[in-house]
Amino acid sequence: NNDKRALIDNVSETLNYIKTFTMTATERASKITNKQLKNSILMSVERLSMLATQLRVVSTVKATLLGVSEEQNNESLSIIYTVVNNISKGITSTMRDVSVADKVKA
Repeated sequence: NNDKRALIDNVSETLNYIKTFTMTATERASKITNKQLKNSILMSVERLSMLATQLRVVSTVKATLLGVSEEQNNESLSIIYTVVNNISKGITSTMRDVSVADKVKA
């Protein structure tokens, strides 16, 4: 029961960070005049939002499966790792694009 609560709390905190990050990135994108960079950032934000939804769903399933079948438990954990890895890549890509846009502006 503590494991379920910890998983849900950690995912909720992560989702809040992603929400804040995507809001900030969207605000930054609105000030970028280079269409290619702007579109790249906005596409990354959209992808991060989709991945956040996936993380929410998969972690809910994972919390439900805790203590049930080890095979299903491991499978859901593998999916969570994949989603989190993709979120990390999306954040890195977005930060790189914002950094490039800042340099172009300067």
